[in-house]
Amino acid sequence: MSLMQRMAKFWWFVAALAAIAIGVGLALWRAPHSVDLPLDDGPVSGTPPVPMPAPPTLAKAVPDPAPPPGLDATQWQSLRHELAGRPDELRRVVDYLSFSDRLQQVRDGKAVDRKTLAAEIDRSIDERLRQRELSAGEARLIKIAVLQELLPDEAQREAALLAWEAAQRAAAKPDLAVAAREADFQRRQAGIVAAWQAQPAAQRDPQALERELEALRQSSFSTTPR
Repeated sequence: MSLMQRMAKFWWFVAALAAIAIGVGLALWRAPHSVDLPLDDGPVSGTPPVPMPAPPTLAKAVPDPAPPPGLDATQWQSLRHELAGRPDELRRVVDYLSFSDRLQQVRDGKAVDRKTLAAEIDRSIDERLRQRELSAGEARLIKIAVLQELLPDEAQREAALLAWEAAQRAAAKPDLAVAAREADFQRRQAGIVAAWQAQPAAQRDPQALERELEALRQSSFSTTPR
């Protein structure tokens, strides 16, 4: 059964439950009471008044959010169904579509307030780069373009670009350190396994090998690198 068929079956089931609940509520509301009431308005001696059940209320339908830029209503519904269990991924896609739309408006010269749009794009560049939706070269070109809109002075633009590039290099250093530690671990691990395999079969102790590998893992990844 396809995703669309499962969703259709699910919503049919929900609608059926809602119809049953409404029908039961109306039936209870219209059903005669088992206690005979007098013709006048006075209470029956020894019998507490029976309250009338309130009529069922229907929950107001919550309108679907508007499609993000670049998608029509059908495409938006399909995307939401596909990512129904992954809200973070859906939010990431919507953010990227909004970012692309702002960028296109500035490029096409259609933006009424180019400076505001440039500021919004500028705030999104680092996140789009972190999500690997832009290459480093693309991000730099976009940064230069938005700085042209945001800073009138060329010296200010150059200083801002240099500061941004320095921040990008600083953010990349931990990844390089992790990669170096991983490479060193793989090299030393291969040496330990090779030395263990070089022993006569009768002398190979799997538990001793595991202890040595675990000690290597602890020394490689359990301490904070300098």
